[in-house]
Amino acid sequence: AEEIDPLKVTVEKLVGTYNLLSAKAVAI
Repeated sequence: AEEIDPLKVTVEKLVGTYNLLSAKAVAI
C-alpha cells in the first residue's frame, strides 16, 4: 500500500491555497 506523506499533503494544500489567492488577486 502507498503511504501518505503528511508533509507532502500539507505542501499540496498550501500550493492550492496560494494558487487560489493568486487567481483572486489577478481578478481584482
